[in-house]
Amino acid sequence: MEHSDGMGVKMKKRDIGLTGLTVSEIGLGCASYWGKERFDESEAIKIVHTAIDKGVNLFDTGHSYSDGNAELRLGKAIKNIANKSDLVISSKAGTRIGNDGKLFKDFSPKWIRESCNLSLKTIGIETLPLFHLHGPSVSELSDELIEQLLKMKSEGLVRAVGVNTFDNNVLEKVLNLGVFDFVMPDYNILCKDREPLIEKFYTKGIGVIAGAALADSLYSNRVFKIKGIKDLWYLARALKNFRGKLIKGYSYRFINNVPNITGAQIALAYVLSNTKICSSVFGTTSEKHLIENLDAVNINIPDEIIRKIRLSK
Repeated sequence: MEHSDGMGVKMKKRDIGLTGLTVSEIGLGCASYWGKERFDESEAIKIVHTAIDKGVNLFDTGHSYSDGNAELRLGKAIKNIANKSDLVISSKAGTRIGNDGKLFKDFSPKWIRESCNLSLKTIGIETLPLFHLHGPSVSELSDELIEQLLKMKSEGLVRAVGVNTFDNNVLEKVLNLGVFDFVMPDYNILCKDREPLIEKFYTKGIGVIAGAALADSLYSNRVFKIKGIKDLWYLARALKNFRGKLIKGYSYRFINNVPNITGAQIALAYVLSNTKICSSVFGTTSEKHLIENLDAVNINIPDEIIRKIRLSK
């Protein structure tokens, strides 16, 4: 299945496991700075509309993202979309915003259902095509929680249930439970060790959506170049959350030196070259970068660069 925007981007779709849902090879993450109130809402909505125009149908968000504003903003962006039923909206539950503004985990069956209902209302849809648990521990995957998820699925509140986690122990547990339809682990050029596990999920018919597909751009030459508040925000986030990976990212900067291809395009094209991935998700606040990155579906990575990526640790 293929969509062409008439301007070079030929967006293809892939199946999400055995769910019957098909999603664009690249999905848009609607979170982080994109959902922050300090980022102009009209610009955020414009990015969503441009993505749709170019064949993107997967939009990934979460109840707690961007201080709770991300779902609200996504709802506004798709409110007047004529073919809203073609969109595959993905949201998450399990992380709550406390009265003090701090995040905390809550995987109680009651909250998971309540969170889903809030997401449906906020986004303005009747069913969530993709519904994830957001970073649970192994012990939090209780029988009561799973029973609640299956009940919500049977009631039509959600179409497919999954888990968003970067924890190998949780991923192994999910693999063996035989309950979940899809997972969203981190998979990118810095996380190539995920590939054997992705193979196992694929074999069992469980869809794999690549989260953090751009590896937080830690390979980029722009990481320490500050030109405005957005750059400062992303650098502070990288230093806070990925300090150790910044050094690893530095060793991949060679992907920025390929003529006529950006580093981000190569990073996404590498993820998409794994045919066992349903889709790769990234977020952006730049329409220019969105259009550039979507063109990764047309990129053939030079063999020499593939080899270097494979050999890099």
